[in-house]
Amino acid sequence: MCIFFAALCVVVANAGSYVAFPNMDITGNNDMNPNNNAPYISTTGATFSMSTYMTLCDDAAQQGRCHMFDVWGWLKTWKADSSKQSFLSNTTCGASTTARLISGTPLSPPGTQYLVCTGSGLNDAEIVAFANYQLPPFLVEQACDKNPECVGFMVSSDESQGWLLRYEGGGSAAYVVVRLS
Repeated sequence: MCIFFAALCVVVANAGSYVAFPNMDITGNNDMNPNNNAPYISTTGATFSMSTYMTLCDDAAQQGRCHMFDVWGWLKTWKADSSKQSFLSNTTCGASTTARLISGTPLSPPGTQYLVCTGSGLNDAEIVAFANYQLPPFLVEQACDKNPECVGFMVSSDESQGWLLRYEGGGSAAYVVVRLS
C-alpha cells in the first residue's frame, strides 16, 4: 500500500494498523501552555470529564494547536516537519495495553475521533523515540510490529531512516486527535 504525502509516496505494508500523521514530528514534550509550569487547565481540587478536555482540544485543534491531551489537563501540540512522517498504532499502546478509537463529543467537528491509550507509567503523554534505524519505512514498520514497547514509528521523508516510538514511562493515558474527514 502506498500512502501519499503531497508529492511523496511512503510505502507502508500494513497501513490499516497505523494512523498516519504526515509532515509531523510527534516526539517530545510539547505542552501548549505558554509558561510550561502548569497544565493548560488547572485540575487542582477539581476534576473534569474527558468530554471537557476533548472539547478544549477540538477547539484548539481547529487552529492546528492541539494534537493530543492527557488526563492531567496537558494539551499537547506537535512540530510540523516536512522531513518526517509519523505513524501511531491503532491496535497497541505498548506495555501490553490495547489502543482504541472513540468518537469525539457531539461538539467535535464531523469525522473527529480520538485514539485512546491508557496504561501504567502515566507520564505526561509524551511520545519519545527509542530506536533509530537506517532502513526503509516498511522495515521500520516491521521492527515496530515486533517490539512490544513500540506504539508507532516515524520515518524520514527521503526514506533513508526511521525511529521506533513509545510513550515515555512505558505507558500513558493519551487521547490523540484523529480527523477522518
